[in-house]
Amino acid sequence: RSPREARAWNTRGALRSIMGDHRSSLADFDRAIELDPKLAKAWCNRAVSLVSLGEVERAARDLAQRDQ
Repeated sequence: RSPREARAWNTRGALRSIMGDHRSSLADFDRAIELDPKLAKAWCNRAVSLVSLGEVERAARDLAQRDQ
């Protein structure tokens, strides 16, 4: 498990999110978090995509998880 790899997945997810493909971005952020659960950016980015999809409560849980 490589933190560098996790950052790459996070970047890909962020790009997909910017393009409006929030469903696909979630899978990328999931992979980033799986590889590096301490990667706060991935938790935050996933929360943004979740909010965009109307999943506000799940996004709030992600933000709380990020701080642990």
